Amino acid sequence: MLSISTLYSALERMQTQGLIGRVDDVSPPAAPGLPRKVYHLTGAGQNALEAELEYLKNMVNAGKARLAGLNNLETKTYLWTG
Repeated sequence: MLSISTLYSALERMQTQGLIGRVDDVSPPAAPGLPRKVYHLTGAGQNALEAELEYLKNMVNAGKARLAGLNNLETKTYLWTG
């Protein structure tokens, strides 16, 4: 589970990088307590998200190809001499 400090550090970093923006006009909280913080994805954030998704899809496909290759290998016997 993420700690609050880890979450807000990540949000601050993404905001500094221009990946997200803070929404200032939010409705009042439904429950008493600290005011909630709302963020939106920027155009740069959308581009970064799409690039990351493409990267992850490529990694999954590479892993599947590797597993398929391992499943298709013939059993080989190796003779070790020492």
